[in-house]
Amino acid sequence: MADNKYIDDTLAPMVQWYCGQATNTYKEDTMKVTFEMEKATKNTIRFTEVLESELAAPKIGSVYIPKSTLGELKWKEGMKITMEVEVG
Repeated sequence: MADNKYIDDTLAPMVQWYCGQATNTYKEDTMKVTFEMEKATKNTIRFTEVLESELAAPKIGSVYIPKSTLGELKWKEGMKITMEVEVG
């Protein structure tokens, strides 16, 4: 069961969060997307997808991550977040 109310229980096993920098990469059944901080709210931080070029369409768009989760990951302002979505 997902501990994070922002991640559906069926999606939780397929989503992994990482702090650091990476480029958007794709394999046949896996997608990595990088996000940068856009805005802080009371309990979350909104991240927006880093696009590969000005003409690229977002694969995911924006995500909200609870500040408590970011604290567990030792995230600091200025760091990017990489989300890996795997089908399987």
